[in-house]
Amino acid sequence: MNFQIPYHITKRRKTIELLVYVWFVELVFFLWLDEIWPPVLEWW
Repeated sequence: MNFQIPYHITKRRKTIELLVYVWFVELVFFLWLDEIWPPVLEWW
């Protein structure tokens, strides 16, 4: 049996990991910005 993961699945996984990383960095950035400038998240 062949247990190798097809290339297109690993490529998609790397894209998903990158998006999760970007989302996390963006969340941290907005929370930090909210600390120094509270009106930032009031539009929400």
